[in-house]
Amino acid sequence: MLTCLLLTSNIGSLISKPHLEPEWMQQICDVLAGTQPDIFAIHLQEINGQVGSSHVSRLENFLGTLLERIHLEHSSQRGFIIFNSEGTSVDDPEFTALGSMYWFRTDQHLIESWDYTACRFVPSTDEIVRHISNNQLRKTSGSHFETHLDQRRFPADMFPSGIASRKGFIRTRWRIDGCVVEFVNIHLFNDSDNVISVKEHPSIYAQCRARGLRWLMELINSDRVPGQHVAIFGDFNFRLNLPALLERLRHGEQASLSLELLEPGGTNCLHPLAPKDCEPYPASLNAKTSDQLLMSDCDVNRTVIIGRRVFDLHGILADHWKYSNDLLSFDTEVNVFADQLKELPITFPPSYPFEADSSDPHAYAGTRCPAWCDRILFSPNMLAKLRPPIEPSGNTCPVTYDMLAKDSTVGDHKTFRSLWHATPERTFYVWQFCNLGRSRPRFTWEQRIRKKISFLAF
Repeated sequence: MLTCLLLTSNIGSLISKPHLEPEWMQQICDVLAGTQPDIFAIHLQEINGQVGSSHVSRLENFLGTLLERIHLEHSSQRGFIIFNSEGTSVDDPEFTALGSMYWFRTDQHLIESWDYTACRFVPSTDEIVRHISNNQLRKTSGSHFETHLDQRRFPADMFPSGIASRKGFIRTRWRIDGCVVEFVNIHLFNDSDNVISVKEHPSIYAQCRARGLRWLMELINSDRVPGQHVAIFGDFNFRLNLPALLERLRHGEQASLSLELLEPGGTNCLHPLAPKDCEPYPASLNAKTSDQLLMSDCDVNRTVIIGRRVFDLHGILADHWKYSNDLLSFDTEVNVFADQLKELPITFPPSYPFEADSSDPHAYAGTRCPAWCDRILFSPNMLAKLRPPIEPSGNTCPVTYDMLAKDSTVGDHKTFRSLWHATPERTFYVWQFCNLGRSRPRFTWEQRIRKKISFLAF
């Protein structure tokens, strides 16, 4: 029996909010205590925060406490830690702000990692072990593990602006008791302007995300080994079909609402969607106004305003976010890869953008239309392994894919889990966490790393 635990977390909003740390750390402890996996992986995005490299010093504290808690909760024999923490999106063409951590119980299972340069699997031995010292994140040059990962930024021509930023991926490949699995940590492009997103679908942003993911899949397929399975989990930034959603609001149950399309840079910079008997918004709004939240005086709860960084649908669609079946029909970006990537059924609300620091853990921020940005996707052959038999037996359990921390504030990306059993011969537990926070260290690096850890910060 093999137990595998996967976690993914966009920590951009949390790296600067240390008071959210205890809830996040408790989520980690609860999962590890409840599963005690043989193998688990943690994928992190925006590890330097949402403003580039301004929180590098805090990242060290976060990583230190995370390692400490993992050591206390789990009895793994070896860990591999990869943090792309140096540089910025401007001056370093290889900077992705991604971090991946892998932990194994090597006394019970044979673990081998793929060398992308030598094109062969290498046993997990002391040869590729590196220890951290001097109580700081530092670049590990000459590490044997450097060739055991493929870390890249997406090419500049794939970005909506044509200028490369830190969006990219890190992939590693493992052979676990003879089963080959490639884990990919990914962060795709976001929608920088809501006004552009509502005009057509797929938007320019969705088209760029599709090109980026297609490029990644072609890369994976180009050096795939026989029998390889793939798990891609991270922040895909998938968004809803906004033109179709707004059309539904205009002609569906909210027929009393009207949509006014106002171009940025013209006389107005917002898209008001308000009751027809309301007074129109003033026509003398400049570009700066598009980042301000304007509300109608006649019916605040039923007013929707759309601007560059404003998307306030909450009064109208509050119940829809809780009961997501109706909105899932607008979640279409992943369908482009339906033949290559599979996902378990979604039965939970959108994962983003929650109020990062709100007393109401169910409140969405008024900056973007809520969407299922954070996902766990699998190659068809891997998902087939994870599905339970049609007739469940005593040693199987139903497949679940659900939201955690429903009643807790854990940042702008909510926490999710996915749990299942495969065949009686092999069991996988997969949990997804989409927002976890930073922590404070209590011990020195040498005390924290009492097990063998291969560390690579670059």
